[in-house]
Amino acid sequence: MTNAGGTTFTLVCQNNSSQSGDFCVFQQDPSLGVTNAQSVAWLVEPAHPTTRVTFCWQASYDFAWSKTGKLAEGVVAASAQVWPADLETSNQVTLTYVGGAFTFENQVAGSAAGNLYLMQNGTIPADTAAAGIGMGGAATFLAQAEPNISMIFTPSPHIWLAFGDYTTGEVLGSEVLGHAVEIPYAPNVYSMAAILNADNTWTVDTTLALNKAFLLAQAEDSAARWGAEARS
Repeated sequence: MTNAGGTTFTLVCQNNSSQSGDFCVFQQDPSLGVTNAQSVAWLVEPAHPTTRVTFCWQASYDFAWSKTGKLAEGVVAASAQVWPADLETSNQVTLTYVGGAFTFENQVAGSAAGNLYLMQNGTIPADTAAAGIGMGGAATFLAQAEPNISMIFTPSPHIWLAFGDYTTGEVLGSEVLGHAVEIPYAPNVYSMAAILNADNTWTVDTTLALNKAFLLAQAEDSAARWGAEARS
């Protein structure tokens, strides 16, 4: 997904399976640059069978931290502080621990555009918090906060979708990818749709394409449901 500034992206999710659960949108980024950063459940909504939910966000970056203790799979990181950032003029911030609490300070322009610089000074206690970046006001990637360590993120995120039992901010394990699907936002495409089929496979296409498919199906069968005619 390219950085499109204030552009609003949407993802329409349809549950055509027989199970109730949570749609979970998260990000992966092989070139992120912070090797110990972990993906967290970014956007989560429950959905019963035949239910459709829509996620909306802007491709605007944030700095985020959460008092998690030792960061590990399954830990829920409720973002305690989120500061808006951009990739040019406010892309560096310092995490500090003062008066018994964490806080961001000294947000400035970093040394190079295109990166997000999260500096951590010597006050940071070990295994107490996680820090990282987010998008649209919620954390997407977090790493264990450590004293005197600088994290340099070079974000170029890929959007993924899973279905199961998830909580917003939950640190995701690698097994999530086994039943998740990537949502490929092509240049100048801002609305995608994903259908969880009856056999628990995925159908992914642009919202426009699936709307057209539905209209064609409805012309042949007035009882046709959106997405029901799709095949993986």
